[in-house]
Amino acid sequence: MKLIEVKAEILNQEAFAAFGEVIDKEKISPEISNDVCSYTPGVSDIQLTNDIAQISLLELKKPRPFICESFERHMNCSEATMPLGGQSIAIFGLPDKIDDIDSGIDLNSIRAFILDGTKAINVHKRIWHCLPFPVSENALYAIIFEKNTHVNDIGMLDLEKRYDLNIKINI
Repeated sequence: MKLIEVKAEILNQEAFAAFGEVIDKEKISPEISNDVCSYTPGVSDIQLTNDIAQISLLELKKPRPFICESFERHMNCSEATMPLGGQSIAIFGLPDKIDDIDSGIDLNSIRAFILDGTKAINVHKRIWHCLPFPVSENALYAIIFEKNTHVNDIGMLDLEKRYDLNIKINI
């Protein structure tokens, strides 16, 4: 079996642009700000086919080896990931053909990013991604996407079956 090694990068908009948007509080000016709160509407659009989005919780309960064996993607909506605690590494790849439901992954596009808990991401629809790898003992995220995406709009890619490949993430 082949093994691709990918070095985890510091997350920033320039590096992540092909995969989605970085939501960085330090780069946003609130519309309302006072001594009680700050409010910034419309930080990032969630791409939906219907008009209902849901917030889900993703808890990564323990560290696991930094080996990616499979990817998932959503053809019809983006996926926002908001940190609530802990740190992890997430890995992404561009599809061979963006509109082809049977498309594989462009192996040369694969990149890993450190999610240090200070920034959120909004992954574009149709982008391959996998369950984040915890760096801390555990990590908690709010996941926002279209209602029932985890059932109705999830494509899986088994790297070993399709490419005889796994991906090792280096920090």
